[in-house]
Order: sequence, then C-alpha cells, then structure tokens
Amino acid sequence: EYHKNQGRRVEVMAFGKSASSKLKEEADEFMDLSENQKRFLIRGLK
Repeated sequence: EYHKNQGRRVEVMAFGKSASSKLKEEADEFMDLSENQKRFLIRGLK
C-alpha cells in the first residue's frame, strides 16, 4: 500500500495458497507460482 501511494507499480510473485488476500488485492499484478509448478519448483532427488 505504501509503495502504491508513492506512485510505484507493485508486482508480486508468490504461491497463491500461502499469499495473503490483502497482498493479492494491493498488487497491480499478481503471479501465482502454483499455476506453473514445473517451472518454479525444484524437484527432489529420488
């Protein structure tokens, strides 16, 4: 909220399930990392 009031654009990348709804609301753009898990998560060794 502070940065938006300063005239700055706010972009957030986070996992949608764990990001607060307030953070998603306040962001100019929100990217949910859960939507493309293969790209953003490191797979463990088997």
